[in-house]
Amino acid sequence: MSGRSRNFVFAYAFLVALPLIGLAGVLKTGRGLTAPRAIDGLWAFQIDAGAQTGCSGFFASIPDKVISISQSGKSFLLSIPGEPRIAATGTLEGNAIRATVTSRESLQSCSGPAQLRLVANVEKEADSSVISGQLSDATCSSCASAVFKATRKEDAPRKGGR
Repeated sequence: MSGRSRNFVFAYAFLVALPLIGLAGVLKTGRGLTAPRAIDGLWAFQIDAGAQTGCSGFFASIPDKVISISQSGKSFLLSIPGEPRIAATGTLEGNAIRATVTSRESLQSCSGPAQLRLVANVEKEADSSVISGQLSDATCSSCASAVFKATRKEDAPRKGGR
């Protein structure tokens, strides 16, 4: 075999065969992966009327408001349009949602600044998705949790034009 033919074989193996073997390995490894459930968009948020009398004034400030969720993989940001002082960051594992609510201004509870936690599940009802769960103040053991339900108003706008 001449030097020129040998160089061609090495170049072919390096530039064609190795990338194809690598691609096959990546596809085989990723075969079992599943995308997380899509929860981004606008949600109509409703808190149980009985829970609005709790220690935290936060519960009374958000009933029947629209909540915006921006999702990237298993992580998401939750915000209230027109209410920039309140936001939440969280994770989505399967159908379970866990988030911590933060505020630029201190949310007050019975014992001082509140540290609110959101624990919920995403459910599928008929033609729409529903998030239901509890919102609680982790800093106040005497404060009751607020039960809430959020119904998808509309999907988030598609990125990329389609």
